Amino acid sequence: MRNFSTNKKKTFFLYSFIGILVASVLSAIFFSEGRALQDARILVYGTLWSLVVWFTQSFGNGYIISRLDKKWNWLETPITRLLIGFLSLITYSFLAIIAVNLTFYWFIFREFPHPFVDWATYNGKIAVSISIIISTILTSMGFFRSWRNSKKQEEKLKLEILDYKYKSLLNQVNPHFLFNSLNVLTSLVYDDQDLAVDFIRQLSKIYRYTLENRDRDLVSLKEERSFIESYVFLLKIRFEDALIVNIDFPENEELFVLPMAMQIIVENAIKHNKVSVQEALTINIKLEEGYIVVSNNLQLPENKEISTGFGLENIQKRLALITEKKLSIFQENGSFNAKIPVLTLSS
Repeated sequence: MRNFSTNKKKTFFLYSFIGILVASVLSAIFFSEGRALQDARILVYGTLWSLVVWFTQSFGNGYIISRLDKKWNWLETPITRLLIGFLSLITYSFLAIIAVNLTFYWFIFREFPHPFVDWATYNGKIAVSISIIISTILTSMGFFRSWRNSKKQEEKLKLEILDYKYKSLLNQVNPHFLFNSLNVLTSLVYDDQDLAVDFIRQLSKIYRYTLENRDRDLVSLKEERSFIESYVFLLKIRFEDALIVNIDFPENEELFVLPMAMQIIVENAIKHNKVSVQEALTINIKLEEGYIVVSNNLQLPENKEISTGFGLENIQKRLALITEKKLSIFQENGSFNAKIPVLTLSS
């Protein structure tokens, strides 16, 4: 396989060189106004001149484009990138062509052109024409390449988001969650039938919410609060006094968050910390400066479960599709904190 790939590269470079050589010969004939066909010396010098111009333009402009692309993004600052890119390319192309022409003149005649002003005027016109053509072509190619790559990245991200949404749905209906819920329900049926009915209602509410919102990018704080309250209700039945959850954010219909993002973080807190009556796990959920902050006291178990990172990555990927704001994760004063961006329809 490696030999096949190497052979393909060698073939590509060979055909590229042949193409460049043919183009250089044609350029020599064109710029010499056909004299290269009558004088072998003019043909050789003209071909060499074309080759040197091609290499200096190719590598020089390629370097400039790579530097500009790192500093200015075509899609974020198109006007700035266009103006600076075009001026940079045309300036370099002009100076490089003049330098090549001057070097070839001295190499052939062993002296600098005289009168220099006339030579500079004539060659300057040629250099300007060539540099404008080269700059226009490279600038156009750079823009469309950036646009194409952006579209490819967007499509790739959309596919990833669909995959993460699907996995989120599976995460909600996973056998462990259902098994634990059914175990709790089994006990309630014998001990407290009224509470068992409430448990069933809240459980069905969770699954209905999951199914109804699996394709939505955002839900209102009012909807998400109702969902997280149902989820916490089931957890409280299961863990009783070992788990304390404080929910303190408004049921606002004009503020929006990712559906089930809070649930993922709450689930992670329970999954990666000790939850017992002796060491109760406290989770606080509140609205703070444009973010829903979910925090919990850190009490890591001795045999800490290895995290796959899927849950937090899920949130980050979904956020990337709709906003530049990101999920913020940090530890502070013995607590784990996650800040989920709160958005408006105009943001």
